[in-house]
Amino acid sequence: MSRSRHPHLNALGVSHRPASVTDASALHNALADIDVVYHLAGLVSRDPKDAERMRQVHVVGTETTLRVASEVGVRRVIYASSTGTFGCSRDPKQIPHEDGPDASELVGRWAYYRTKLEAERLALASRPQDEMEVIVLNPSLLLGPGDFEGSSTTDVQDFLEGRLPAVARGGLNFVDVRDVADAFVAAADAGRPGVRHLLGALNLSVADLMGRLAQITGRSGPRFSPPAGIQVGASVWAARLARLVGREPGLDPATAAMAQLFWYASGQRARQELGFQSRDPNETLADTVAFLRNGGKYQRGA
Repeated sequence: MSRSRHPHLNALGVSHRPASVTDASALHNALADIDVVYHLAGLVSRDPKDAERMRQVHVVGTETTLRVASEVGVRRVIYASSTGTFGCSRDPKQIPHEDGPDASELVGRWAYYRTKLEAERLALASRPQDEMEVIVLNPSLLLGPGDFEGSSTTDVQDFLEGRLPAVARGGLNFVDVRDVADAFVAAADAGRPGVRHLLGALNLSVADLMGRLAQITGRSGPRFSPPAGIQVGASVWAARLARLVGREPGLDPATAAMAQLFWYASGQRARQELGFQSRDPNETLADTVAFLRNGGKYQRGA
């Protein structure tokens, strides 16, 4: 179910029901006689101008989807959240747990995470009068082959094209999209309602990520790593200068600020309840590089 067809789904023979997650009437028709719903709709943007669009898709869309799914008798909804709703800190020694508090104090300034967090709260809410189960899965940064839209592999692409001016002071968690897909399939009949299920493979610093990519690609990455404040301040001035000459900034201030934080997370629930397993992180990075170097056409062993 989506607002438009996708050629890769067409090739697999997937039937299609057009609908928007904010259109209750269309959802009633699209979800009729459906047993399990995967709510994957999302909009990724760091532009403040897109804040209302993200609120509509993430918050209004989630509320509408959950309400209609319950009304038509859906048995289970699997909601795709993010580790960014809880897995963020200023301290690399602090590894947030999936059962810990949310990270609203840090991530609430960015519309994407603010609206994802609000949507996650809707999905985690108790429904004592409702027989429908809602399972929340929290993938970290998705890497691996198949990112035809460039929605989550841009950092690797920027490394390959030499567009990273410096090494950020923060860290991240990434996971292979193929392993995440297996976990989502398992969630049709497993998982616990009302709690998060972390889907992550590895916590590592941005510097470590750059080093691994350098070994895999054979090319040098950025070596300069100025203090976080200087990196963010420089990105603000660079963005202003770019806009003065009619160009889009190469690195927006929001991205620069996010890169100074530590997007780490821990948890065992998905491994115990969904059988989630993550492959060797270097395999994920190598396959991501191969996919991008082939123009978005993944070839194993390339």
